[in-house]
Amino acid sequence: FKEAPPETVPLIYSILSHPACGVTNLSVPHVDVSIAKAVAVLLEKKQLRELKIDGIHRDADVEEISSILGNSLENNMVEVFSIPSSLINTDFFGKIMNDMTVRGLIIEDYAENFDVGLLCDWLRSCSALQVFALPKAKIPTDQGLEIMRAISENPNNPPLRDLHFYRCKWTGDFAREFAKFLRKSTTLQTAQLQQMNIDTAGAVEILEATRVNRSLTYLNLKSNPINWDEVDSQLVISVMKENDGLQQMTLQYQPNEEKSKQVKAWIAANKDPESFAFY
Repeated sequence: FKEAPPETVPLIYSILSHPACGVTNLSVPHVDVSIAKAVAVLLEKKQLRELKIDGIHRDADVEEISSILGNSLENNMVEVFSIPSSLINTDFFGKIMNDMTVRGLIIEDYAENFDVGLLCDWLRSCSALQVFALPKAKIPTDQGLEIMRAISENPNNPPLRDLHFYRCKWTGDFAREFAKFLRKSTTLQTAQLQQMNIDTAGAVEILEATRVNRSLTYLNLKSNPINWDEVDSQLVISVMKENDGLQQMTLQYQPNEEKSKQVKAWIAANKDPESFAFY
């Protein structure tokens, strides 16, 4: 029901609350009390595997929505949660943090002023996490660093496949912690780190880690304040040459046109130019 207009809410409720409804993957917009109650019915049936809440209705009480949904989470079967940042400081989120078998957690745009410690405790202990996304989070670098360290320090080694931190304004310290994780990860496939504050030294560490990593297939470092005059073009080429599994890499290479030409010439001769983009 993504993008469904508010006037369709009664129809959505009647569908979801119907006894014969067998939905396992659900995306709902404009959640109000009636929609929350319908979702709760599905949660209590223990049939939902993926739940994406696009947003809370502008006239709804977030705490009431949280309470209705949270009361139905006991022994639920949901493996992937995608929630708006407005739910991150609620009991509902706290109950998600009690489940160590969640496979995917996506916290939508502009999360701020939330209990980062609670999230880090969960990231340190979860056992099945494959996808974690925290785009555009409005929290400082030191908290982003805590999050990355928690992921890296998890003794259960969850099979983390996708990490999405795009447009989080975190600096080089985060990049260096991410590079440490990348060097040891055997499962990470996608890293979206575009439009952050990753500096030149941090980018170099990430590229060097990508060169030795054998699981990563997609790296996006576009729109970071990297001074490419200080980056050896042979390092970029060696990443693509030595990491056979890398299928896509996006960097913003200007203003150094000479280095850009060297890299693009190597790509033209050895790789698919559509997949390895240099802007």
